[in-house]
Amino acid sequence: MNIRLKTILILTIIPLIFSSCAKLQELRQSTNHGTDNVITGVGDSITDTKASYYESGMGQFFGGCERTTQNRIDNYINWSSKSSYNTNAIIARYLKKTNSKRKKNTLSAADEMQILKTYFLKQKEQEHIRAFQKIHKKPKFDKFKSDSDNIDMINQYKLQLTESKHQWNINLNKTKNLVAQKMYQTFYKKPIITFNSYNTFWDEAYFTVSSSEKGFSRKIKIDVEPEIARGMEANIKNIKQSIYFKISDSQLQFVGINLNYGGVNYCADIVDNTYVRENNIVFTDTEISLKSIEISYSQTMRNITPPLWFRKLSVENHIIGYGEGMTKDEATAQARVDIRESIDVTIQSDFEQTKEAKAGSFVKSSSSHIQSTSTAKTLRGSTVVKEEKKDGLWFVGVKYKI
Repeated sequence: MNIRLKTILILTIIPLIFSSCAKLQELRQSTNHGTDNVITGVGDSITDTKASYYESGMGQFFGGCERTTQNRIDNYINWSSKSSYNTNAIIARYLKKTNSKRKKNTLSAADEMQILKTYFLKQKEQEHIRAFQKIHKKPKFDKFKSDSDNIDMINQYKLQLTESKHQWNINLNKTKNLVAQKMYQTFYKKPIITFNSYNTFWDEAYFTVSSSEKGFSRKIKIDVEPEIARGMEANIKNIKQSIYFKISDSQLQFVGINLNYGGVNYCADIVDNTYVRENNIVFTDTEISLKSIEISYSQTMRNITPPLWFRKLSVENHIIGYGEGMTKDEATAQARVDIRESIDVTIQSDFEQTKEAKAGSFVKSSSSHIQSTSTAKTLRGSTVVKEEKKDGLWFVGVKYKI
């Protein structure tokens, strides 16, 4: 075999050898990444099981609030502040870019959240790609290098690219959490907490946690001593709230709410209604003989929207009294008290009552040191003219002929 033929064979075989070695290395790395992904998947499953345990009743009982709080910080999505992004601007850009014929006002809340999720996930992908490109420049054919060196350079770049994709997959769950967190901060904006009431028997404080936009709302309670609850109501802005969500089977699920006041964490229980306190108060006086008057008052009633007819009824030659209560009888009795007060009840008191209108609903709160005088009537002949149960509360209108 002549020298020229040998040279041609060597120059042909060497690149093939280098290419084969690179392929083997890439295959080995791919196998290692596959093993890593299996290990990561098992690890994630163990982490999910452990995290779920601390959210269970048994886990919270034995682990305590501090352990539950740390578990939520480590594993779940935390919405506790607002982002600087504008939901409407992001959606408008998305609809324009995708040439969608849909209008923003036809989108559901789920549609808007899906668009925000897509936007922020794409943002994270671009950040990852830019970080890779900053370190690893895309190779170009170098005519001053041999074929084997050029092939080796390209294969090294492919290996780095494979490694980068692997790192993205490993961190994908964390990335999804960050994307969801940004989505909540942008969609709901700022979480707001309001103090509702305090149950002196069980030492429970009731709050409502809501969003500044889009209508998120949860009613919660925490176990807390009276003096601390008093301080929380007076310094409501000093309470830091964290609302936690998790991704389960690609779906976002609400987990729970934590409050922090004075450096102490409180794991809140979710409740359907805030505590409503009702008192039957009997007043006696040394100078005036008073009858027992049933006064129902709520330290805080939950947000409700009364029926449209409430306080708008009219019947000729009749006084209309209105009442609301947890039962129909209670609401009817309250309506009769309303009529009685319109006729001949004089209340002399330092009774303080506040009403706050919010989006067509009202919140009613009161504290009392009441002194009353009454020539209460039986109100014979009073009849219920209209009644309705709404949001768990009875509304009643009673008429009484003058």
